[in-house]
Amino acid sequence: MLAEIAQSPWSDALYMIGDPTVLLWCSTIAFVFAGLSLTMG
Repeated sequence: MLAEIAQSPWSDALYMIGDPTVLLWCSTIAFVFAGLSLTMG
C-alpha cells in the first residue's frame, strides 16, 4: 500500500500532512475504535 502511495498524484499533499506510515496507523486505530463503539452500542 505504501508503494502505491508513492506513485499517487496526491503523494505531495500526503507528505505535507505527515508520514504515510503514521497516518496509516492512525486510520487503523480510528477504524478499530469505531468498530468497537458500534459493537458496544
